[in-house]
Amino acid sequence: MNNFNKNMLFVGLTFCSLGAHAQAFKEGYVSLKDVESSKFHTTVMAWDKNKKVSDDDNFFISRVKPKVRFRNKATQVRNTLEATKDKRLIAWLPYDDPHKNALPDGNFNSEVFSLWSYVDHWGDWSMPLGRVPAALLDVAHKNGVAVSSVAGIPFGALSPEYASMFAGLKGQDMPKKAASYLAYYGIDGLGYNSEFTSSPGDVANIRNFHVALNKEMKSKNPIFENMWYDGTTDNGNRWFDQGLDNHNKKNFGKAGEEAASLFFNYNWSTGSVLPASASFAETLGRSPLYLYAGVNMQGGEPRNGRVWTVLQNHPISIGLWGAHSKNMFWETRNEKGSDPETMQRTYMLRTERWFTGGTRNPAICPQVGNSLQYHADNVDFQGMSAFMSARSTLSWDLTEEPFVTHFNLGNGKFFNWNGERQHNEEWANVGVQDYLPTWRWWFASELMGRDGTKVPQDGLDAEFVWMMPTWAVLPCACLALSAKSICNSLKHVSN
Repeated sequence: MNNFNKNMLFVGLTFCSLGAHAQAFKEGYVSLKDVESSKFHTTVMAWDKNKKVSDDDNFFISRVKPKVRFRNKATQVRNTLEATKDKRLIAWLPYDDPHKNALPDGNFNSEVFSLWSYVDHWGDWSMPLGRVPAALLDVAHKNGVAVSSVAGIPFGALSPEYASMFAGLKGQDMPKKAASYLAYYGIDGLGYNSEFTSSPGDVANIRNFHVALNKEMKSKNPIFENMWYDGTTDNGNRWFDQGLDNHNKKNFGKAGEEAASLFFNYNWSTGSVLPASASFAETLGRSPLYLYAGVNMQGGEPRNGRVWTVLQNHPISIGLWGAHSKNMFWETRNEKGSDPETMQRTYMLRTERWFTGGTRNPAICPQVGNSLQYHADNVDFQGMSAFMSARSTLSWDLTEEPFVTHFNLGNGKFFNWNGERQHNEEWANVGVQDYLPTWRWWFASELMGRDGTKVPQDGLDAEFVWMMPTWAVLPCACLALSAKSICNSLKHVSN
């Protein structure tokens, strides 16, 4: 990290850490509405002239380049899972409270998502097209996860404003200018809630822009991905739940002419929608893993009782949605009580059970079922780890650049800098979250033990806490995780 980036990091931390809780983020202090989705084309053109959107730009410029993940079958719980069936996952979800999103805050009880190894793309539903807080971009990039925002196009006939935006993006130089804009801020794609009707020409304008933009971004961003809700077809009709076929093949695109990934609506689990879509994607030369089967975290859809047992049999990925302003993990974190630390612990338990399964040990996941419940004590849920490997960007030579972590989630009740206590007040900045354990938590009696005789059903446990116990010895924490005889319970520490 160069000195400039270190200074920028310290500025972000200072914003959220100096002073008492009164320094919590105030609505309106940083404007989140300088970019309107329907005016994305004019934003790009204006930025091209002065390289600035607003006076708040520094809160939206990522300082971490997107990292690329590696895949090593030998270190996976399911080492027989082939890459062609290793599902991707998009969290098409809002982040934190709408008025601050992922901006740094002096409020400890802020969202600090940490299960990045199971997410490939985060689509920030509460941010307009082309604007994402830098803190969210930074932590995601560190973990090889793409981040985009979403154009919330209203249901019904395409509005004149969006028709003008689509037309404004068809200029010959727009893909190049938009690519420079997105690379400058570190944004990894464009997303659309496309459930409108329009002329075929309107859809062709935005689709052709996507194809050209993807080509421009290949040399700038290895994880770039556009996301299209599979409601509006190639011809501007609205047709849900038909999977990938001739009616939307252009919006998806063929190999070399990729336009966007498709987020399916919630009735994909009946008939032959998934197998037919996978086969059709292969005829286009594209991986069907860039088709996402939608799961409504708010409404419990699909509602026909057939979800995971269907999805596990096909090389189609997972799309999580819910809801418009707050994600359901965050909104329902008061299930065990309203004390801030209790809510943070509940949020952690809810996300761990959803992603790594009800046991919170992916080596002994419950059997795949069809539940869509995700409460903090849902011990019977199989989790997303039943369908995918845990991804990591830690591919460097550890003899030259050692792995260091303090298990910092990006929030705390006191603040240390270079090992020295600066103050004892609350703070939150998810952008400085440490690298965290890729598996959450893989306990075994021997290194990478997988079978039932080497994976204890009970015994070791681990949780994050937000205080420094006098007995905690951080250098020994990782070693103790796989040593059953050392202790029955171990808690990691986040400052």
